[in-house]
Amino acid sequence: GTSRVTLYSAPGQSYQALIAGEKGVVPAVVEGQGAGSMQARVPAGTVVAVGDAAVFPGVDGGLVAKVLAVSAVPGESFKTLYLQLPVNLFELRYVYIQK
Repeated sequence: GTSRVTLYSAPGQSYQALIAGEKGVVPAVVEGQGAGSMQARVPAGTVVAVGDAAVFPGVDGGLVAKVLAVSAVPGESFKTLYLQLPVNLFELRYVYIQK
């Protein structure tokens, strides 16, 4: 048979997530940018670091992406997190689709 799926990182897709790091857990809306990339915006005072994990509640296994970069512009109210899936989508040969 066949299945049609949408990747978490597909453009236009957005999900509630928890960004988990050494300093605690921060809720965020993660938006797909395509090709395994995602981004989120959090308040400027939020402590987030490169390597923190993005976890989507309800997803088996938990980890969905990792923070690759944090962009904070002085004087702005929010900073942008750039996230990446933990695998290179273009190297996958098979995927497991769970009902």
